[in-house]
Amino acid sequence: MFSEIRSKNCTYGCGVEIYWNTEENTYYELYSKKKHICPNIATYNKEPAIIPPTTAAAKPTYYNNKEFPNSNQATTTTTITRIKSKMDNSFEFLQTSPDIIKKQYEFLSDIIRDCNGKVHGSQSHISNNSIYLIVYYEVLEGQREEVKKKFDNFAKYKNEMACSRIH
Repeated sequence: MFSEIRSKNCTYGCGVEIYWNTEENTYYELYSKKKHICPNIATYNKEPAIIPPTTAAAKPTYYNNKEFPNSNQATTTTTITRIKSKMDNSFEFLQTSPDIIKKQYEFLSDIIRDCNGKVHGSQSHISNNSIYLIVYYEVLEGQREEVKKKFDNFAKYKNEMACSRIH
């Protein structure tokens, strides 16, 4: 099978047209059909290659936070290191109508945020106009009981308000 020869000028600037010989895995001169050994390659090899290291690449701004030391830099006494606080994980099980669940979830997420915590996720199940919702969260160590207490007080208050409207 014959394929077309695609020539190009030598990369090192000697002015010779060359092509890639797939059988020999090397460049050959187009007109002489000899293996090409460029006289300029020695000149190019003597010049140091100016290739920036991969660590010098521009990084997104969120990597430039001075509170986190760069692993490529020596840590000095002026470098501020932030140690992640210990966290307590927990969950709340909510079970009621969709309107009340919405208010409970909003209140619970506000309590968690105020305690410097995070809601990690939730699972829900809908059955007979009622929702079962499990909310997973983490808060700073020692604040789990405070979150549970505030949320229970909120739920009790809402239940009392609902019962007082009925009577």
